[in-house]
Parts: sequence; C-alpha cells; structure tokens
Amino acid sequence: MALNNYGALQTAIADWLLRTDLNVQIVDFINLAEVELARRVRRSSARTTISITNRDTTLPADVAELRSIYPQSGEPYKDLPMNVVSPEVLAEMSAGHAGVAGRPRWASIFGNHLLTAPAPDKSYTVEIIYFQKLSPLTGGSTASTNTILSEAPDAYLYGALLQAAPFLEHDQRIPVWQSKFDNAINQLNDVRDREEYNASIRPIRLPIVFS
Repeated sequence: MALNNYGALQTAIADWLLRTDLNVQIVDFINLAEVELARRVRRSSARTTISITNRDTTLPADVAELRSIYPQSGEPYKDLPMNVVSPEVLAEMSAGHAGVAGRPRWASIFGNHLLTAPAPDKSYTVEIIYFQKLSPLTGGSTASTNTILSEAPDAYLYGALLQAAPFLEHDQRIPVWQSKFDNAINQLNDVRDREEYNASIRPIRLPIVFS
C-alpha cells in the first residue's frame, strides 16, 4: 500500500499493529508523532513577499523561523538585507530612533508578528525567506498529505507506531521502530542540509607546512 495520504497511513498503522481496537487512538498516535517530527526535523525553506506599513506586521501562517529579509524598493543600493535580531535588541534599536519613522533596518519575530525598527515611514515591500511550520495531516482533502509524508512516509509510520507502545505491553518490535524512526529523521535532516548548503562554493584549503 502506498503511504501517500492520511487515510492510507491510518490503515497501514492498524495493519502493522495487528490490532482492530485502536482505530480511534491511531489519530492520536499520528498527532503525537507529528509533535516529535516538528521538534526534530529540520524545516524546509520558503520564500514570499509581504508589505510592511506599520511597525507590527502579521506574518504568513506557516512561518516558523525567519532566515532573512530583503527590501524590494527598486533601489538596489538601498535594498540591503535587514538585520534579524532578538526582540530585546529590536527594542533598543527602536528606543535609539526616539520614535522617528524611517526605512526599517532591523526585524524580529514575536509570535506570528514581524516587528521592525525604526517604524516604517511608508509602505515597504520586502522578501522574506523562512523555515516553514509542519502542516499537520487531517482527514480533509486539502491536508491529506504534507511534505514529510510525501518525502518520508516511513518517518510518519514508525513515529506513529512508537506512540502505540503503551497499548502493546512490551512488544519486541518497539526497539526496531525506534531505530527506524530515528534513522528516517536523520536522513531527512541530511537531505535538508544538502539542499541548503551543498551548492555553496567551498573554500580552498592550502596544505599545512610544518617547519
């Protein structure tokens, strides 16, 4: 069976568990596996543009962590990357401008909001590159799959099987599932690292000569 959607995943979990009395709990097993996947899997990146008209701008719902932010004013000599800083540093930068609006130079995430300093003196279009939140699976057609289920269905399967451990009473398969779950996560993170960094130019290392 192809593990390509939420329903197929639920069926596979029930088959692997050899249990017919856990159909309701299987939904919880998947949800709990997603919680761990969200903590351990390095997130994929996305890029979009937003408008900054106030100091506080609502971010897209899937933003988990901001990587970089670039103004797009059409003036390349001014469109330098904004500095992504902590909320504490941003507060210091805001205080330093004494409430005077201008071209935003610093940015920070607070919840699902983008805060900037100084406050913008007009509307600015900026491009943001960010790490995405894991989109949870649901029974609806719009969320019956996501990037992790498409790329690594084994991570979902073994992660959910592990969450069934309290119902299995010392099942000998649990260590195998744990090993396969960990391996799937490690492989996913390796793929993310290669996608992000493997294309970069590597520095040339000269041989070390000992005198």
